[in-house]
Amino acid sequence: MPQDPHQTISQFRAALESRAIIPPDPILGDGQIHRCDADGKHGRGDAAYILHLDGIPAGGFQNHRDGIGWENWRANVGRTLTPDEERAHHKRLKAMLAARRADEQQRHDHARQRAADLWDSAPPAPHDHPYLIKKAVGGHDLRTYKTALMVPIRDVQGVLLSLQFIGPDGKKRFLSGGQKQGGFHWIGESAETFCIAEGYATAASIHEATGYPVAVAFDAGNLEPVAKVLRARHPKARLIVCADDDHQTPGNPGVTQATAAAKAVHGVLAVPEFRNRPEWATDFNDLARLSGPMAVAVQIDTAAEPDGETLEIIELADVIPEPVRWLWPGRFALGKLSLVAGYPGLGKSQFTASLAAVVTTGGTWPVTGEAAGAPGDVLFLSAEDDPADTIRPRLEAAGADLRRCRIMGSVRGAQASPARQKRRCFNLLDDLPNLERALKRQPARLVVIDPLSAYMGDSRRVDTHKTSDVRSVLAPLVELASANRAAVVGIFHLNKREGSSAMDRINGSGAFVAAARAVWLIAKDKEEKAARVFVQVKNNLAADQDGLKFEIRPCDVRTADGDIPTSCLSWRPERVNIDADEALVGGGWNERRNVVEDAGQFLERFLSTGRHPATDILNAASAAGLSEKSVYRAKKNLRITATKGKGNRQGWVWSLPNKDGQDGQDTHIDA
Repeated sequence: MPQDPHQTISQFRAALESRAIIPPDPILGDGQIHRCDADGKHGRGDAAYILHLDGIPAGGFQNHRDGIGWENWRANVGRTLTPDEERAHHKRLKAMLAARRADEQQRHDHARQRAADLWDSAPPAPHDHPYLIKKAVGGHDLRTYKTALMVPIRDVQGVLLSLQFIGPDGKKRFLSGGQKQGGFHWIGESAETFCIAEGYATAASIHEATGYPVAVAFDAGNLEPVAKVLRARHPKARLIVCADDDHQTPGNPGVTQATAAAKAVHGVLAVPEFRNRPEWATDFNDLARLSGPMAVAVQIDTAAEPDGETLEIIELADVIPEPVRWLWPGRFALGKLSLVAGYPGLGKSQFTASLAAVVTTGGTWPVTGEAAGAPGDVLFLSAEDDPADTIRPRLEAAGADLRRCRIMGSVRGAQASPARQKRRCFNLLDDLPNLERALKRQPARLVVIDPLSAYMGDSRRVDTHKTSDVRSVLAPLVELASANRAAVVGIFHLNKREGSSAMDRINGSGAFVAAARAVWLIAKDKEEKAARVFVQVKNNLAADQDGLKFEIRPCDVRTADGDIPTSCLSWRPERVNIDADEALVGGGWNERRNVVEDAGQFLERFLSTGRHPATDILNAASAAGLSEKSVYRAKKNLRITATKGKGNRQGWVWSLPNKDGQDGQDTHIDA
């Protein structure tokens, strides 16, 4: 059944009105292009439509003022079109496209002639034009029409395509029917570097601040077409796309379109950055008027690739001051990284269990007596202790609320089937976003990483003895602690360098100590064999704190299958008035064990599986806190054999005596 013509006209009228087109009366359905008016001032003749009423009614329309372009339309006939009707409709669309292009070309030709007539008869723009004064820029090849500035729109050959008019009040309009896409106004002379900006005042400010030539693209949507035209003309030039930062507009079209333009031509992107930014400030002209041309020049000259890394600079005036928030007042701060260091077997893990007991129950801190506040959660990352037979029993013995204690497991792959999921160890280098998500879902007041060095990532990518490598891993961890208000406590082993300060005894790069806001030492008490001291190594956030003392006592944890023997920490009431260096001198670890003996035991374990390159052995020994001198002394004591190939690339290989028929000899072998 044919569509009712009145119903079709009514539908088409509503579609025109949705594009701010004033429907003519009558609307002609003869399949020809017809001009009509758009809403608003200067909208006369700025819209067009075409409508076919025969067959399946269809047509299209365009408001030349809204920048959206041509829109095809088809009547709603209440059913799916037949294949023949679909073919007829597509044939009609092609015909309408040809008619529209012919009409558009006619409009462009007419506008080009009109622009030439207006431009040729127009006087140069005065320097005191109200718009130029308001924007504090000069008139670069501008003319005037009545009271408005005229900005020429030219193609890459310099042919005048159309005009933009800017009134004294800053209102802008384009010559009706004129071509804008791909057209621009060029300010300055050609150079190896040039810029593209949206508006005239913005472009003029950039040119006056930098001396670079600048193309005025007139709006964000024309940045990419202009950039492509200019890149084709200047393939080796440095092209800087200068965005308007439409920070108050959804989607920020200025930055979005400028970014796309810069990517399309392998250019760089400049986005204005403001100090104490007013809400109205969006572009480089605003920046020039607020901060001066030097600020514009610096930001243009430091433009970066759109996908490149940028440096975040924070104005301290924008930072809201706040006091340090504490987990344990004066000792462990919330939102900060702290370290607890000591030799193996002195109670570091029992110490963290004691911390967890206070945090998870909201108890009071030992000896010092401060309230811990509301109960909080604790997350453990433990590479050395088993959760079932060590970590949980110690937490139970300490009195922790196990419902608030969690332990980080392995990182699982993305396969749907659990049986096929690959698992690997968590590491801070690659998996910090996973930890961030875990803390967002289940916030923790305390995060224990035991030992911190075990979670630094692949040793081929992170050398824990190199400051830059350590900082690259710890800096994001510090940011994570701050963002989540969590006290992150890293457990650390000491190296065995006798005579060094306590700060130098923490194994690895000094960047570990530098990144931590507080570092604490657990050492044997020189006066009481069973006691341990907990003393300050450094504290950047509070006054120096007294040391404390504790003992490690055996205890049992009751289960359904019987008691499990474990150990727990018992705090002593007295304070300790020695510093960390004193705590390490002449006692504790060095009384019981000799560093050369330690090195010897290390070598026997390492070489028990056979020959190994000396470089691998020395690297592993260093990671274990053993000096190269101690290792070589132990090598001599154990009569370890070293062999070296004759080739230039063949290094020394060590093996235990009798493994290769040798006994404490250094020999050369054929490669």
